[in-house]
Amino acid sequence: MATMNGHWTSRSTEDFVYRISSDFVLQIEKKMEADTVTQAALADELGVTDGRVSQVLRNPGNLTLKKVVEYARALGMKAAIVAYEDGDTENLNGPINSEIFSLCWKKVGSPKDFFAVNSLTMPVQSLGPVKFVYLVGPKDYSDTRGGLMSLNLYTMSSINAFTNGAVLTTGGTPINA
Repeated sequence: MATMNGHWTSRSTEDFVYRISSDFVLQIEKKMEADTVTQAALADELGVTDGRVSQVLRNPGNLTLKKVVEYARALGMKAAIVAYEDGDTENLNGPINSEIFSLCWKKVGSPKDFFAVNSLTMPVQSLGPVKFVYLVGPKDYSDTRGGLMSLNLYTMSSINAFTNGAVLTTGGTPINA
């Protein structure tokens, strides 16, 4: 028996499409279960037969973008296509599961647009010599004066703030706030 080089989705475009379609169907099934939506109710919302919904859920094949949007919207969801580079040009690992993208999006606060993303990841510019730094952000600093946390940083020449205002560095040494 010959050994395969790469993930099973590297055999053909059809296999890759099937994997992505199956991943989408799994999301639909999870949403149906969470919201206790039956196949018959989904079929009614889509204006198709229960049998057609069953066929799609059992064997998604090559779903059209239109069908993806229709199924997602029928369950109050949205759909997006994400093209990405993961350094796996030979497709040794297959496509990243959509749940990974969803979890990462939620982890950074479910930003709705680029302005929200930029507010999460915008680095703080060099401030020169700094005596006090006030952090504001998603962490709860209500036990400090004015809802802000003050750090005495008498010798610091520059500051880099990282995710959620939780870590500062001074010359490469992290200070956990």
